[in-house]
Amino acid sequence: MWPLVLVAALAGCGRVGFSAVGDGGAADDSPSGNAICGTRDRPTLAMGATSTCVVRLDGSLWCTGDEWGLRFTRVDNSTRYLRVDAEEESFCALDVDCELLCWGNNGNGELGLGDRVARVTTPTPVMPGTKWRDIGAGGFHTCAIREDRALFCWGRNLEGELGVGDKVDRHVPTRVGIETWWQRIARGYLFTCASDDQDRLWCWGANDSGQLGAGAGPDVEVPQLVLGGAWNEATAGKQHICALDDARRMWCWGLNLMGQLATGDFTSPITAPTQIQGSATWSAVAAGRFTTCGLQGTALWCWGDNAFGAVGVPGAPEVNLPANVQTPAAWSALSPMNVATCAFDAAGELYCWGENDTGQLGLGDTMTRFTPAKVTFP
Repeated sequence: MWPLVLVAALAGCGRVGFSAVGDGGAADDSPSGNAICGTRDRPTLAMGATSTCVVRLDGSLWCTGDEWGLRFTRVDNSTRYLRVDAEEESFCALDVDCELLCWGNNGNGELGLGDRVARVTTPTPVMPGTKWRDIGAGGFHTCAIREDRALFCWGRNLEGELGVGDKVDRHVPTRVGIETWWQRIARGYLFTCASDDQDRLWCWGANDSGQLGAGAGPDVEVPQLVLGGAWNEATAGKQHICALDDARRMWCWGLNLMGQLATGDFTSPITAPTQIQGSATWSAVAAGRFTTCGLQGTALWCWGDNAFGAVGVPGAPEVNLPANVQTPAAWSALSPMNVATCAFDAAGELYCWGENDTGQLGLGDTMTRFTPAKVTFP
Protein backbone atom coordinates (compact mmCIF):
# COMPACT_ATOMS: atom_id res chain seq x y z
CA MET A 1 0.00 0.00 0.00
CA TRP A 2 2.95 2.32 0.16
CA PRO A 3 2.39 3.90 -3.25
CA LEU A 4 -0.78 5.48 -1.88
CA VAL A 5 1.10 6.76 1.11
CA LEU A 6 3.93 8.34 -0.81
CA VAL A 7 1.61 10.86 -2.19
CA ALA A 8 1.47 13.54 0.33
CA ALA A 9 4.84 13.62 1.63
CA LEU A 10 4.26 17.27 1.59
CA ALA A 11 0.92 17.70 -0.04
CA GLY A 12 -0.77 18.71 3.16
CA CYS A 13 2.37 20.48 4.24
CA GLY A 14 0.65 21.66 7.36
CA ARG A 15 2.85 24.12 9.23
CA VAL A 16 2.55 24.34 12.98
CA GLY A 17 1.73 27.84 14.16
CA PHE A 18 -0.73 29.19 11.63
CA SER A 19 -4.00 28.37 9.95
CA ALA A 20 -3.84 28.54 6.20
CA VAL A 21 -6.73 29.98 4.22
CA GLY A 22 -7.55 28.33 0.94
CA ASP A 23 -9.59 31.09 -0.75
CA GLY A 24 -8.09 33.29 -3.41
CA GLY A 25 -8.13 37.05 -3.62
CA ALA A 26 -6.33 39.78 -1.82
CA ALA A 27 -5.29 39.59 1.80
CA ASP A 28 -8.20 40.03 4.19
CA ASP A 29 -10.84 39.39 1.52
CA SER A 30 -11.91 35.96 2.79
CA PRO A 31 -15.26 35.60 4.55
CA SER A 32 -13.50 35.09 7.88
CA GLY A 33 -11.33 38.16 7.42
CA ASN A 34 -8.18 36.04 7.47
CA ALA A 35 -5.26 36.87 5.23
CA ILE A 36 -4.47 34.52 2.33
CA CYS A 37 -1.22 33.57 4.10
CA GLY A 38 -2.90 32.43 7.31
CA THR A 39 -3.68 33.62 10.80
CA ARG A 40 -1.50 33.85 13.87
CA ASP A 41 -3.02 31.45 16.38
CA ARG A 42 0.16 30.37 18.19
CA PRO A 43 3.86 31.26 18.19
CA THR A 44 6.03 30.02 15.31
CA LEU A 45 9.71 29.17 15.41
CA ALA A 46 12.37 28.63 12.75
CA MET A 47 15.87 27.24 13.28
CA GLY A 48 18.87 27.87 11.08
CA ALA A 49 22.23 26.20 11.56
CA THR A 50 23.51 28.81 14.04
CA SER A 51 20.52 30.93 15.01
CA THR A 52 16.82 30.70 15.84
CA CYS A 53 13.94 33.15 15.37
CA VAL A 54 10.44 33.19 16.87
CA VAL A 55 7.27 35.10 16.03
CA ARG A 56 5.35 35.48 19.27
CA LEU A 57 1.59 35.73 19.63
CA ASP A 58 1.71 39.52 19.70
CA GLY A 59 3.36 39.60 16.26
CA SER A 60 6.82 40.54 17.51
CA LEU A 61 9.94 38.91 16.03
CA TRP A 62 12.80 37.66 18.22
CA CYS A 63 16.11 35.99 17.32
CA THR A 64 19.01 34.37 19.17
CA GLY A 65 22.37 32.83 18.28
CA ASP A 66 24.94 33.91 15.72
CA GLU A 67 24.83 37.72 15.24
CA TRP A 68 22.11 38.06 17.90
CA GLY A 69 23.65 36.95 21.18
CA LEU A 70 22.94 34.19 23.67
CA ARG A 71 19.34 35.15 24.44
CA PHE A 72 16.37 36.04 22.30
CA THR A 73 16.58 39.67 21.20
CA ARG A 74 13.72 41.58 19.66
CA VAL A 75 14.45 42.37 16.02
CA ASP A 76 12.47 45.62 15.77
CA ASN A 77 9.49 47.32 17.36
CA SER A 78 6.98 45.96 14.86
CA THR A 79 4.10 43.61 15.63
CA ARG A 80 3.49 42.95 11.94
CA TYR A 81 4.94 39.45 11.71
CA LEU A 82 2.75 36.42 11.06
CA ARG A 83 5.17 33.51 10.82
CA VAL A 84 8.80 32.74 10.09
CA ASP A 85 10.79 30.07 8.25
CA ALA A 86 14.53 29.41 8.03
CA GLU A 87 17.21 27.78 5.96
CA GLU A 88 20.85 27.26 6.92
CA GLU A 89 21.96 30.88 7.19
CA SER A 90 18.98 33.09 6.46
CA PHE A 91 15.36 33.61 7.48
CA CYS A 92 12.17 34.76 5.79
CA ALA A 93 8.89 35.88 7.36
CA LEU A 94 5.41 36.72 6.18
CA ASP A 95 3.66 39.68 7.76
CA VAL A 96 -0.04 40.23 8.35
CA ASP A 97 -0.34 41.82 4.89
CA CYS A 98 1.18 38.70 3.31
CA GLU A 99 4.33 40.57 2.30
CA LEU A 100 7.63 38.68 2.40
CA LEU A 101 10.70 39.89 4.29
CA CYS A 102 14.07 38.09 4.39
CA TRP A 103 17.35 38.59 6.27
CA GLY A 104 20.62 36.83 7.06
CA ASN A 105 23.50 35.67 4.91
CA ASN A 106 23.04 35.87 1.16
CA GLY A 107 26.01 34.17 -0.48
CA ASN A 108 23.77 32.36 -2.97
CA GLY A 109 21.16 35.07 -3.46
CA GLU A 110 18.76 33.25 -1.13
CA LEU A 111 17.28 36.54 0.12
CA GLY A 112 15.83 37.19 -3.35
CA LEU A 113 17.01 40.81 -3.43
CA GLY A 114 18.98 40.73 -6.68
CA ASP A 115 22.45 40.49 -5.15
CA ARG A 116 24.59 38.49 -2.75
CA VAL A 117 24.89 41.17 -0.07
CA ALA A 118 24.02 39.99 3.44
CA ARG A 119 21.23 41.66 5.45
CA VAL A 120 22.34 39.95 8.63
CA THR A 121 19.84 41.40 11.09
CA THR A 122 17.56 43.52 8.89
CA PRO A 123 14.30 42.04 7.52
CA THR A 124 14.11 43.39 3.97
CA PRO A 125 11.04 43.26 1.69
CA VAL A 126 11.20 40.89 -1.30
CA MET A 127 9.34 42.16 -4.38
CA PRO A 128 7.58 44.90 -2.38
CA GLY A 129 3.85 45.07 -2.99
CA THR A 130 3.59 41.37 -3.87
CA LYS A 131 1.42 39.21 -1.64
CA TRP A 132 2.41 35.64 -0.86
CA ARG A 133 0.54 32.57 0.39
CA ASP A 134 3.36 30.35 1.62
CA ILE A 135 7.12 30.29 2.11
CA GLY A 136 9.70 27.51 2.35
CA ALA A 137 13.33 28.34 3.12
CA GLY A 138 15.61 25.38 2.37
CA GLY A 139 19.37 24.87 2.29
CA PHE A 140 20.65 28.13 0.77
CA HIS A 141 17.52 28.56 -1.32
CA THR A 142 13.99 29.86 -0.82
CA CYS A 143 10.64 29.24 -2.49
CA ALA A 144 7.32 31.03 -2.12
CA ILE A 145 3.81 30.78 -3.55
CA ARG A 146 2.37 34.06 -4.79
CA GLU A 147 -1.18 35.23 -4.25
CA ASP A 148 -2.28 33.77 -7.60
CA ARG A 149 -0.77 30.36 -6.68
CA ALA A 150 2.26 30.72 -8.96
CA LEU A 151 5.45 29.24 -7.49
CA PHE A 152 8.77 31.11 -7.35
CA CYS A 153 12.20 29.96 -6.15
CA TRP A 154 15.61 31.63 -5.80
CA GLY A 155 19.10 31.10 -4.39
CA ARG A 156 21.44 28.11 -4.72
CA ASN A 157 20.66 25.74 -7.58
CA LEU A 158 23.60 23.33 -7.92
CA GLU A 159 21.29 20.32 -7.54
CA GLY A 160 18.34 21.76 -9.42
CA GLU A 161 16.55 22.62 -6.17
CA LEU A 162 14.93 25.70 -7.72
CA GLY A 163 13.00 23.58 -10.22
CA VAL A 164 13.61 25.97 -13.12
CA GLY A 165 15.19 23.49 -15.54
CA ASP A 166 18.88 24.16 -15.02
CA LYS A 167 21.52 24.41 -12.29
CA VAL A 168 22.21 28.15 -12.38
CA ASP A 169 21.74 30.18 -9.18
CA ARG A 170 19.03 32.85 -9.18
CA HIS A 171 19.29 36.04 -7.11
CA VAL A 172 15.67 37.12 -7.60
CA PRO A 173 12.41 35.16 -7.38
CA THR A 174 12.14 33.05 -10.55
CA ARG A 175 8.95 31.39 -11.61
CA VAL A 176 8.74 27.59 -11.61
CA GLY A 177 6.75 26.51 -14.67
CA ILE A 178 3.55 28.26 -15.71
CA GLU A 179 1.07 26.55 -13.39
CA THR A 180 -1.04 28.54 -10.95
CA TRP A 181 -2.28 25.70 -8.81
CA TRP A 182 0.39 25.40 -6.12
CA GLN A 183 -0.89 24.99 -2.57
CA ARG A 184 1.96 24.39 -0.15
CA ILE A 185 5.75 24.13 0.00
CA ALA A 186 7.95 21.78 1.99
CA ARG A 187 11.62 22.52 1.64
CA GLY A 188 14.47 20.14 2.25
CA TYR A 189 18.15 20.92 2.44
CA LEU A 190 19.03 20.74 -1.27
CA PHE A 191 15.64 19.66 -2.56
CA THR A 192 12.10 21.03 -2.64
CA CYS A 193 8.61 19.54 -2.73
CA ALA A 194 5.25 21.20 -3.21
CA SER A 195 1.65 20.14 -3.62
CA ASP A 196 -0.93 21.30 -6.11
CA ASP A 197 -4.65 21.92 -5.76
CA GLN A 198 -5.39 18.24 -6.41
CA ASP A 199 -3.11 17.15 -3.55
CA ARG A 200 -0.60 15.78 -6.01
CA LEU A 201 3.01 15.89 -4.88
CA TRP A 202 5.88 17.24 -6.96
CA CYS A 203 9.55 17.13 -5.93
CA TRP A 204 12.84 18.25 -7.43
CA GLY A 205 16.52 18.77 -6.59
CA ALA A 206 19.00 16.43 -4.92
CA ASN A 207 17.99 12.76 -4.83
CA ASP A 208 21.13 11.02 -3.59
CA SER A 209 19.30 9.36 -0.69
CA GLY A 210 15.97 8.81 -2.41
CA GLN A 211 14.49 11.84 -0.65
CA LEU A 212 12.32 12.65 -3.67
CA GLY A 213 10.34 9.49 -2.98
CA ALA A 214 10.92 7.69 -6.25
CA GLY A 215 14.13 5.74 -5.67
CA ALA A 216 17.65 7.11 -5.33
CA GLY A 217 19.01 8.61 -8.52
CA PRO A 218 20.29 11.73 -10.27
CA ASP A 219 19.27 15.28 -9.48
CA VAL A 220 15.92 16.44 -10.85
CA GLU A 221 15.85 19.97 -12.31
CA VAL A 222 12.09 20.45 -12.79
CA PRO A 223 9.08 19.44 -10.69
CA GLN A 224 8.54 15.73 -11.02
CA LEU A 225 5.16 14.22 -10.20
CA VAL A 226 5.61 11.66 -7.47
CA LEU A 227 2.10 10.36 -6.89
CA GLY A 228 -1.28 11.80 -6.04
CA GLY A 229 -3.39 11.28 -2.97
CA ALA A 230 -4.57 12.63 0.36
CA TRP A 231 -2.10 13.68 3.03
CA ASN A 232 -2.39 15.81 6.13
CA GLU A 233 1.09 16.94 7.11
CA ALA A 234 4.72 16.45 6.16
CA THR A 235 8.20 17.65 6.99
CA ALA A 236 11.66 17.44 5.42
CA GLY A 237 15.10 17.17 7.00
CA LYS A 238 18.47 17.35 5.31
CA GLN A 239 17.98 14.14 3.32
CA HIS A 240 14.79 12.58 4.65
CA ILE A 241 11.05 13.14 4.69
CA CYS A 242 8.34 12.06 7.14
CA ALA A 243 4.64 12.47 6.41
CA LEU A 244 1.24 11.72 7.92
CA ASP A 245 -1.32 10.02 5.72
CA ASP A 246 -5.06 10.65 5.90
CA ALA A 247 -5.32 8.17 8.79
CA ARG A 248 -2.59 10.10 10.67
CA ARG A 249 -0.12 7.23 10.36
CA MET A 250 3.52 8.26 9.88
CA TRP A 251 5.67 7.22 6.94
CA CYS A 252 9.32 8.17 6.35
CA TRP A 253 11.93 7.74 3.63
CA GLY A 254 15.40 8.91 2.59
CA LEU A 255 18.60 8.88 4.65
CA ASN A 256 18.47 6.70 7.76
CA LEU A 257 22.07 6.49 8.99
CA MET A 258 21.13 8.07 12.34
CA GLY A 259 17.82 6.27 12.70
CA GLN A 260 15.79 9.32 11.67
CA LEU A 261 13.22 7.15 9.86
CA ALA A 262 12.30 5.20 13.04
CA THR A 263 12.51 1.81 11.36
CA GLY A 264 14.28 0.19 14.32
CA ASP A 265 17.53 -0.16 12.37
CA PHE A 266 19.99 1.98 10.42
CA THR A 267 19.31 0.64 6.93
CA SER A 268 19.98 3.50 4.52
CA PRO A 269 18.79 4.83 2.24
CA ILE A 270 15.13 3.84 2.27
CA THR A 271 13.81 5.13 -1.03
CA ALA A 272 10.13 4.26 -0.66
CA PRO A 273 7.75 5.47 2.07
CA THR A 274 7.96 3.09 5.03
CA GLN A 275 5.67 3.18 8.03
CA ILE A 276 7.63 3.86 11.21
CA GLN A 277 7.87 1.27 13.96
CA GLY A 278 5.17 1.24 16.61
CA SER A 279 1.43 1.73 16.40
CA ALA A 280 -0.69 4.80 17.11
CA THR A 281 -1.59 7.84 15.10
CA TRP A 282 0.13 11.21 15.15
CA SER A 283 -1.16 14.75 15.50
CA ALA A 284 1.99 16.51 14.22
CA VAL A 285 5.46 15.84 12.82
CA ALA A 286 8.61 17.97 12.41
CA ALA A 287 12.06 17.12 11.08
CA GLY A 288 15.50 18.39 11.98
CA ARG A 289 18.72 17.95 10.06
CA PHE A 290 19.05 14.27 11.05
CA THR A 291 16.22 13.96 13.60
CA THR A 292 12.45 13.70 13.62
CA CYS A 293 9.85 14.43 16.31
CA GLY A 294 6.14 13.75 16.46
CA LEU A 295 3.20 14.50 18.72
CA GLN A 296 0.62 11.98 19.83
CA GLY A 297 -1.89 14.27 21.50
CA THR A 298 0.22 16.02 24.14
CA ALA A 299 2.95 13.34 24.21
CA LEU A 300 6.22 14.15 22.41
CA TRP A 301 8.43 11.52 20.79
CA CYS A 302 11.77 12.08 19.02
CA TRP A 303 14.36 9.91 17.28
CA GLY A 304 17.48 10.10 15.09
CA ASP A 305 20.81 11.86 15.68
CA ASN A 306 21.36 12.32 19.42
CA ALA A 307 25.08 13.07 19.52
CA PHE A 308 24.37 16.59 20.79
CA GLY A 309 21.08 15.82 22.52
CA ALA A 310 18.62 16.71 19.75
CA VAL A 311 16.40 13.72 20.62
CA GLY A 312 15.98 15.06 24.16
CA VAL A 313 16.48 11.73 25.89
CA PRO A 314 20.03 11.09 27.23
CA GLY A 315 21.58 7.83 26.09
CA ALA A 316 22.73 6.50 22.73
CA PRO A 317 24.21 8.84 20.11
CA GLU A 318 21.63 7.55 17.63
CA VAL A 319 18.06 6.55 18.42
CA ASN A 320 16.22 4.48 15.79
CA LEU A 321 12.83 4.21 17.49
CA PRO A 322 10.55 6.93 18.92
CA ALA A 323 11.73 7.96 22.41
CA ASN A 324 9.34 9.74 24.75
CA VAL A 325 10.42 13.24 25.79
CA GLN A 326 8.74 13.29 29.18
CA THR A 327 9.45 16.77 30.57
CA PRO A 328 7.33 18.83 30.45
CA ALA A 329 4.52 16.31 30.52
CA ALA A 330 2.20 18.03 28.02
CA TRP A 331 3.26 19.48 24.66
CA SER A 332 1.24 21.47 22.15
CA ALA A 333 3.24 22.37 19.04
CA LEU A 334 6.34 21.51 17.04
CA SER A 335 8.37 23.58 14.59
CA PRO A 336 10.84 22.54 11.88
CA MET A 337 14.25 22.00 13.45
CA ASN A 338 17.94 21.97 12.50
CA VAL A 339 20.87 20.83 14.68
CA ALA A 340 18.77 21.27 17.82
CA THR A 341 15.10 20.88 18.77
CA CYS A 342 12.49 23.28 20.12
CA ALA A 343 8.84 22.75 20.99
CA PHE A 344 6.06 24.56 22.82
CA ASP A 345 4.35 23.06 25.85
CA ALA A 346 0.63 23.09 26.54
CA ALA A 347 0.93 26.49 28.24
CA GLY A 348 2.68 28.00 25.21
CA GLU A 349 6.10 28.06 26.88
CA LEU A 350 9.13 27.39 24.67
CA TYR A 351 11.62 24.61 25.44
CA CYS A 352 14.82 23.90 23.48
CA TRP A 353 17.56 21.27 23.60
CA GLY A 354 20.49 19.99 21.57
CA GLU A 355 23.50 21.71 20.05
CA ASN A 356 24.03 25.25 21.34
CA ASP A 357 27.51 26.33 20.29
CA THR A 358 26.35 29.74 19.05
CA GLY A 359 23.61 30.30 21.62
CA GLN A 360 20.90 29.20 19.19
CA LEU A 361 18.83 27.81 22.06
CA GLY A 362 18.44 31.25 23.63
CA LEU A 363 19.38 30.06 27.11
CA GLY A 364 22.10 32.62 27.84
CA ASP A 365 25.09 30.31 27.28
CA THR A 366 26.65 27.91 24.76
CA MET A 367 26.15 24.70 26.72
CA THR A 368 24.68 21.69 24.95
CA ARG A 369 21.38 20.52 26.44
CA PHE A 370 20.46 16.83 26.42
CA THR A 371 16.99 17.41 27.87
CA PRO A 372 14.45 20.21 27.33
CA ALA A 373 15.33 23.56 28.92
CA LYS A 374 12.76 26.34 29.31
CA VAL A 375 13.46 29.52 27.35
CA THR A 376 12.64 32.90 28.87
CA PHE A 377 12.08 36.12 26.94
CA PRO A 378 12.92 39.61 28.23
